[in-house]
Amino acid sequence: MYKEYNDYEILYMIGENDDDTYELLFKKYYPLLLKYAKKYKKSFKKFGYEIDDILQIGYISLYKAARKYKYYSENMFYTFLIKLLDNDYNIEYNKCNNYKNRCLNDYISYDKEVEGTDLSFLDVIGKYEIDYLVNHINYEKLINFKNSLPYEVSCSFELKISGYSDLEIERLQDIDHEELLDNYRVIKKFILDI
Repeated sequence: MYKEYNDYEILYMIGENDDDTYELLFKKYYPLLLKYAKKYKKSFKKFGYEIDDILQIGYISLYKAARKYKYYSENMFYTFLIKLLDNDYNIEYNKCNNYKNRCLNDYISYDKEVEGTDLSFLDVIGKYEIDYLVNHINYEKLINFKNSLPYEVSCSFELKISGYSDLEIERLQDIDHEELLDNYRVIKKFILDI
């Protein structure tokens, strides 16, 4: 059914506030969005993105393209969409890869000796609070320990050592304060069990 309509008919109906028409547009361009999701899958894998997450970026781009496209433009809607898809995927990649998010993608060893001491990083973590680590321990010494933690707890740990506040961590991970404290308790317990 959606192939019966050309892009401009669909865009006109969207312009007339027919929200059901978005479904036609999404179905029509699903193969293209899936192709792009597969194209970028390898790049986004290191950030923990699944194919559905990558596809969602494409859906958002398609929605934006439908809203922003100008009929009098010299470009076809398809060309406009392709440019917007490439741009949005690149923006998302750069956002994930920026310095503040780098801690989510790096790995460090916790068995390494802390500079100026005879203690391993795990020994230091067992003795001190996470806030102490954020302020006094070299960042690269933390990465191996992070890898040994459960995934969600590891994310909380990485964010904390990267300078995020508890409130920012709660928002980024979409968890409440009690869950964050539970993650901190798991970190401490994990250290004691090792």
